Amino acid sequence: MPVGKVVEQAKQNGGNDSWVYLLNSPPKEFSSENWSALDEGAYEADYRNSSLARYYEGGFALSVQAPCFNTLVSAENYARRLPSMNANLQKYIDYIVKEVRLLKQNLPAGSQVKYLHWFGDLVRQLTPAAQTQVMYYLGREFKLNFDADARHVIELDARPDSEEALALIKGLGFNIVCINDPGEYAQSFPIESLRDWLQTIRAFDFKAVYLRLKVTPATVTALSEHLEEILTERPQGILLSSHKMESAGTAGLEAALKDFKRRIKSASFIPITQDFFALPWTGLISQGVSCLHGVGLGAFSYTPHYQLRNATQLDDYYKALDNSELPARAIRYTQTQL
Repeated sequence: MPVGKVVEQAKQNGGNDSWVYLLNSPPKEFSSENWSALDEGAYEADYRNSSLARYYEGGFALSVQAPCFNTLVSAENYARRLPSMNANLQKYIDYIVKEVRLLKQNLPAGSQVKYLHWFGDLVRQLTPAAQTQVMYYLGREFKLNFDADARHVIELDARPDSEEALALIKGLGFNIVCINDPGEYAQSFPIESLRDWLQTIRAFDFKAVYLRLKVTPATVTALSEHLEEILTERPQGILLSSHKMESAGTAGLEAALKDFKRRIKSASFIPITQDFFALPWTGLISQGVSCLHGVGLGAFSYTPHYQLRNATQLDDYYKALDNSELPARAIRYTQTQL
């Protein structure tokens, strides 16, 4: 289905042009897995006739992501850091750059990136040289703003290997850090040392630090024990999330989630949405954009009216870009507003 047709249908269903993209939470609520395949060439055609491009004219958010490491290389080779891993990652980066260039060609002249967002796996997977290469091309194609009002967000899914990694991302121009899901996985930031990590990150003078706290059976006890000490470090924003589970423990998690929200509000954080809390003087990190464009394998893009998904198979992703096509392959439209 052509994108423009879906956009018009969404408008008829009462779509609203104003929304805020917070961290990596979907800005909309979509009908469950109601995806439609894009007609060949429909994506580029809709850019040319401006049914899509107009969303980018006032500035947009750009999100960059890497695939799971075992998409590019086996888990064994990843752990051993074999040369084949670097070769596969370099190829992927080359195609990211190709996608960024193709996107730039399809956008209205002067379209600006007002909010840049890197997913956490990029820091864990890419070498310092690779991170620098990606940031160089983004800056060159979109003339990124590195002034004090720039909003360049980087997610950290795991503890950096060293403080030098923090120095690098600071030097690349990132000024907002989001720590994802501490305590959820073996490589995650341990909840009991999260306060120390917040202090370490702040020592590099980042503009803001955000937390995404996932309430699960694996994290609920530690979060309950350490929440107040984490709050004393005054992260600029906290996003609470929880697994939707049908089990005997669901009621307990829901009660814990409700209690955590109460404790966060008691520490003078203001609810922006039902799950996102910010300090009173914190500006929303995506202010002034009407859409987010995702680049990379399986990346998601959002406008006020629809969600797009890039190709999810690596070969399909590469093939689309080799054919000079943007790799979006599926679409669904807004069901309700958040």
